[in-house]
Amino acid sequence: MPIEHLFLHCNLAFHLWRSSPWGIFSVSGTGIRMWDWVKFLWNLKSMNVNTDEVFLYASIVVDKIWRVRNDKRFHYPYILPDPPTDWNPPPQDWIKIHCDAKVGGEHMCVAVVARDYLSRLMWVFTAKMDFSDALCGEAAAVCLVLEVAKEKVTNLSWWKAIQR
Repeated sequence: MPIEHLFLHCNLAFHLWRSSPWGIFSVSGTGIRMWDWVKFLWNLKSMNVNTDEVFLYASIVVDKIWRVRNDKRFHYPYILPDPPTDWNPPPQDWIKIHCDAKVGGEHMCVAVVARDYLSRLMWVFTAKMDFSDALCGEAAAVCLVLEVAKEKVTNLSWWKAIQR
């Protein structure tokens, strides 16, 4: 696996970069190399971005990706982040979906997290929205839940049950 895929384009990398305070992320299929990415981050200085903070964040992201990769490859067949301590699992064979929105300036990030009844992580999805009203963000997060669930759900009887 090319190093660019691991640190720039894989699902984990994409979400970690996209959730940065600066909203930066690489675009798959552009042929960007690691050195190009480092130069891109460094050139953010010309846009009055504090590159010391960007490089600190980048260092943490790269370290986290590498640790997750090693854990997955050498220690665990799959990695399951622990659910919150107050989390209650859904009934057997159901999926519980949580969503939230975070407002920051003129933008917001909405996130969807789905777990099964054994608290296994089923999927995570994030999206950046170009508005800053918290109520609209919460509504957008709920709409995102429905979009993602409709796309991800493979058991149609489950989908019909939640439509009732």
